[in-house]
Amino acid sequence: MFPTIFHIGPLPIRAYGVTIALSFTLGIFYGIRRAAAKGIDATVFTDLCVTILIASVVGARIAYVLPFLDEYAARPLEIFMVWEGGLTLYGGILAAIAASYIFARRKKISFPRVSDVCAPLVALGIGITRIGCFLNGCCYGIPSGDAPGIVFPPGCAAGAAYPGTPIHPAQLYDSAAGFAVFGILLLVEKRLRGDGRLFPLFLVLYGVNRYFQDMIRTYDPRAVVSLGPITATAPQVVSLLIVAGGLFFFFQRRPGGAK
Repeated sequence: MFPTIFHIGPLPIRAYGVTIALSFTLGIFYGIRRAAAKGIDATVFTDLCVTILIASVVGARIAYVLPFLDEYAARPLEIFMVWEGGLTLYGGILAAIAASYIFARRKKISFPRVSDVCAPLVALGIGITRIGCFLNGCCYGIPSGDAPGIVFPPGCAAGAAYPGTPIHPAQLYDSAAGFAVFGILLLVEKRLRGDGRLFPLFLVLYGVNRYFQDMIRTYDPRAVVSLGPITATAPQVVSLLIVAGGLFFFFQRRPGGAK
């Protein structure tokens, strides 16, 4: 809708990049408070956030590019143009988990505790950055039919794919879900005993939401996989694996369970 918010001289300031920057800025400041309550040093947590930022952007970009390697082979420099959009959220989450685990091991801090600090921050970040997707006109939905929908302008990917056609504002649905998960995690946090249970709960909620959100998302045919008689998008398959992993670690970390 409004991919470029304003210009600084000839430099366009894009909505997508602004929302990413905003989500990490708020995440760092709020996360420092949460980390202090868990006995984690502010400097260490800030370093972790920088690590997560780099890993998540790289992981999200790799997950987006992989299905389209044949296209990017002809113009490889475009692989690095993340400010144009083209990040797959679950790739960023998985890369951030791996980087956080390695960071925690090297700094000799509790990964379960760190992950619990970060869980609501990730959900908040999803809520904010999906607004950027909406403004950018990417990550769009399918035609809404009789349901309410939005007609995107022709200058963005959504408008080019469905000119003059109302489509589901999938980005806003996902944004609302991110804010909802953020609220749920804060509400239940004090009821969960022991470290390492809040982040698995986030994984379950995120995976379930992403699976059903993909039912109204538009995907390139190359992102669709067939498992016998079942057809699903690659993100849906990954979402089911994320849900399974979240459930496993949620119950594993319960008081009296395996550690």
